[in-house]
Amino acid sequence: MRSICFICLLLLGHVDSYAQGKQTSKQPQQKTPSVRQQQEKSRDQLARDTQWQPIIEMDKLIFPSMILATATIKQSSASPTYVGDAYGLFGISITSPKDDCLVDLTIQVDEIASPAIYEATLPRKGVTYEIFPPLEYRFDRLIRVIQPFPINIVFKVKVDGGPLMTVAHRAQVRPINECPFAWRHRTGPVQQQGWMFAAYVNEDHPWIEGLLNEAINTGVVNRFVGYQGSRNDVITQVFSIWNVLQRRGFKYSSITTTSALSNNVFSQRVRFLSDSIKTSQANCVDGSVLFASVLRKIGLDVFLVLQPGHCFLGFWLDSQHQNSMFLETTMLGNTNLQNYGEDGTLRGALAELLGHNTRNQASFQSFSAATTVGLQKARSVSPAEARTNSQYQMVDISEARKRGISPLAW
Repeated sequence: MRSICFICLLLLGHVDSYAQGKQTSKQPQQKTPSVRQQQEKSRDQLARDTQWQPIIEMDKLIFPSMILATATIKQSSASPTYVGDAYGLFGISITSPKDDCLVDLTIQVDEIASPAIYEATLPRKGVTYEIFPPLEYRFDRLIRVIQPFPINIVFKVKVDGGPLMTVAHRAQVRPINECPFAWRHRTGPVQQQGWMFAAYVNEDHPWIEGLLNEAINTGVVNRFVGYQGSRNDVITQVFSIWNVLQRRGFKYSSITTTSALSNNVFSQRVRFLSDSIKTSQANCVDGSVLFASVLRKIGLDVFLVLQPGHCFLGFWLDSQHQNSMFLETTMLGNTNLQNYGEDGTLRGALAELLGHNTRNQASFQSFSAATTVGLQKARSVSPAEARTNSQYQMVDISEARKRGISPLAW
């Protein structure tokens, strides 16, 4: 009897052990996150903690003239916290969340450029960097923009391999003949860029050759020699251009306004040479860049003189740049040469016999008056004022070309 009870107890013990084992095996086990999952969580958190924002320079106004003019400009050394294109218009501001942080940036401006894909490493945690990737612009599209239109700009950012963050903004593309000569930077100061007018000086325009032939046919000069002659030869060459433009009936036109409404960007409409020739009209900038284009073609060095609300031309009388003259081009239309007899004709001979001016003589008088007024305006500004007021500028076209400011081919 005792043996039976003992066996029963043993069997019960085995049953209890088996039951306890089954209960233990059914309890859920806590899984430890994998290394990969921990890394992804860390990157997600890093992305959420990263402070960044897109930047569209110039008050979201895109000027094709500036993009084309600076396409070959020599890049200057930028700040250590500035990465990419020194003349970039689209970028981001980002505060690095860690040392040696990898940032992948894509900017899409489909209408005027191919997508820009850029990778940068931000060295120091807590430092704010600006990244402006170089864009491959569609220059053939930009040069043909004659009316403003809106564009979408998409910014895509990845921080240290984390999730993709996307932001879209809208901007406006301005016409090619709008010249942004100053703009207020988002940090406060106004950036004067009178050198942009140098882009409208186009010494390579095919129309100039025809104009030079017309000038020779007037008899004022028989050839163009640049600085190979005397100072008087230089003045005569400049006058011959003045003379032939007067014969074409050029008039002053004050049209400068644009449809761009911004308190931070200052721009002016500038006629291309072809537009000025077609309409025989020019404002102060139009006339100055027109003369500058032709004079550079014949080998003379020129500069634009910028004063608040005005522009006129300067040119050197010698290759050493020791002596200069100034020309107020808005006076081009003050004399109607049709009222005078042509030189070498009976009417011209009669005019001279009666003590009246011929066309060339009347033209030279107006040219002399324009040089006098130009000199007066140049001297009206004291050296101290010119140094302290950034609106007074002298834009040397040769220096602009050396810097990389390209003429707009239109």
